Amino acid sequence: MAQALPFILAGVSVGSKIFGGIQAKKTAEQQAQLNEAQARLASSEANREAGRKTEESRKFLARQKMSFLANGVGLGGSAGFVLEDTAAQFQQEIDAIRKSGAARAGFLNKEADISRSTGRASLVSGVLEGITSGAKSYAMFN
Repeated sequence: MAQALPFILAGVSVGSKIFGGIQAKKTAEQQAQLNEAQARLASSEANREAGRKTEESRKFLARQKMSFLANGVGLGGSAGFVLEDTAAQFQQEIDAIRKSGAARAGFLNKEADISRSTGRASLVSGVLEGITSGAKSYAMFN
């Protein structure tokens, strides 16, 4: 039994290093999934906000048109330019909201990719450390 003890301890050491690598990969995968869920949420929130802003724009432009018409101002000429400018400003805000959401989602998806890559590296590292540790123990006791 005394002769087997070093090999048993080496096996435990090898197993713990491999197990540590497996657990690190699982943790990284969970983090990646969380980041992807947050990316979907960021995209969804941006689209919802852009939709609200689009509706706000539609209502504001309708009120602006009605105000012009109620005051006897035609929608051509200067009033038409004002309406176009207002619509363009709203569209810039809507585009900015969408771009911001896409950028946030892209960042979170990239974080997910990095987490997965780190997890794979940890798994490989754990396996290699386990093999190296086992080989050293084998060499030391033979």
